[in-house]
Amino acid sequence: EDHIRLLARFSQSVVLAFDSDEAGARAAERAFPFFEQYPVELAVLILPEGLDPADFVLARGEQAGEELTILAER
Repeated sequence: EDHIRLLARFSQSVVLAFDSDEAGARAAERAFPFFEQYPVELAVLILPEGLDPADFVLARGEQAGEELTILAER
């Protein structure tokens, strides 16, 4: 919840990226109730199988944030 509160202070929209495995799905479900408390636009992105958010960011570098936003809008 602390992370979500901090994100809400600095942005009006948030994209959460999760693994496509069962743990990623559970994490996405746990995040939703917290976002109901804060005035942000939320997009949830489930990455393709085998793609981890941290690995995605490491591989894409500075472009990762923009690419994740584009994927989330689809």
